[in-house]
Amino acid sequence: MIILYDTKELEFKTLGLGILRDAIKVSVTEELNGLFELTMEYPIDGYLFNELKFTRIICCKSNPYSKPQPFRIYSISTPINRTVTINAAHISYDLSGFIVDPFSAGNIDETITGLKTKVYGDCPFDYVHTVSESGELNVLEPKSVRSVLGGIHVSKAYQPDFTFDGLTVIMEDKRGSETGVDVVYGKNLIDINQEENNANVYTGVYPFWRDDDGNVAVLTERVVKTPGTWNYTKIYPLDLSNEFDTMPTQAEMKAFAEAYIEVYSLGIPEISLSISVLQLDGTDYEREMLTGKINLGDTITIQFPDAKVNAKARCIKTVYDPLRNRYETLELGDAARTLADS
Repeated sequence: MIILYDTKELEFKTLGLGILRDAIKVSVTEELNGLFELTMEYPIDGYLFNELKFTRIICCKSNPYSKPQPFRIYSISTPINRTVTINAAHISYDLSGFIVDPFSAGNIDETITGLKTKVYGDCPFDYVHTVSESGELNVLEPKSVRSVLGGIHVSKAYQPDFTFDGLTVIMEDKRGSETGVDVVYGKNLIDINQEENNANVYTGVYPFWRDDDGNVAVLTERVVKTPGTWNYTKIYPLDLSNEFDTMPTQAEMKAFAEAYIEVYSLGIPEISLSISVLQLDGTDYEREMLTGKINLGDTITIQFPDAKVNAKARCIKTVYDPLRNRYETLELGDAARTLADS
C-alpha cells in the first residue's frame, strides 16, 4: 500500500491524505551507505494528483521484508503523455536541514549525545548503534547532522553501516547477514562486467628474494598456485626482499606466498554483478532467492563452476517495486561507498 501524507506528518499510522492507487510505476532504490530514494509515475487524472506537492511524504515498503518507509517529495516533472514523474528522498535526508553546534566526543555514545543535545531546533530523529569501533570525533564548526554522520566524522571514526528506518538512524559494524543463497555464474547468471573481473584474477604467485649483493632466491617450483582452475596464466611477482633480512628458506618463501594469497584473495574473482529478477521468472533460482530473503548488506556466495572456485559478495544495492512486492534488480559487489558520497 502506497500512502500520501502531509508535510508535517511524523507518525504514519493513518491513511493520511489517501492511498495512491492510481500509481502507474513505483520503484525504491537503496544503496548500502548511499542513495535511498523513490521514483513514481502518476497520471494527471489520478484521484490524488492535485495532492502531490513538494515536501509531502509518500510512504511505502522499500524491500519485501521491511515496514513502510517515508519519502519526501522533492521533484515533480511536467506532464508527458498525461503522466508525471515524482522523485522523493527518504525522510532521513531531512537531517541535512538540522545543524549541530561544534562539539567533541570520545566514543560513539558521546557522539550520539552530542547529535541530540547540540542540534539547533526540534529534531525528531533518534539514533541507536551496535558499533564496536572506538574513536574520537571533533566537530569544529556548525555542520548539518547528515554531514556529521558522513565524511570525516562518524563514517571515518567508527566505520559503521547505516540503516535508516523512518526517523531512526541505526549504526552497526556490518549491516546484513550471511545468507544461504548461491548464485551460480554461467548457469543462472551471466554478466559482461564479471568477465572483465575474472580476467584480472591471478593464477599464481612467483615469490622471490634478493639482496644488495645480487644474491637471488626463488622457489624450486617457481610458482605457488592460487585457488581455482583458469584457462589462462597470470602470475603475480611477489618481492620478499623487505620481508626477510637474510635469504629465506624454501619453506619460508612458500609459506609467505600461501599466506599472501589467502589474505589478498588472489585467485578469487572480484564481484560486480547485477541480478535482474524480471529475467529469472519461473526459475529455481528466483524461488530460492525470494525465500532466502536477501536484504541490503547481506553476503551471497557466488559459484564459478568452470574455475572450481567460490567467492562471496555483499548486496550493495536494491531496486524494489512496491506495487508488485518484488525486487527489480539486486547488485552484488564490494561496498566502497560512504554516506558522504551520497
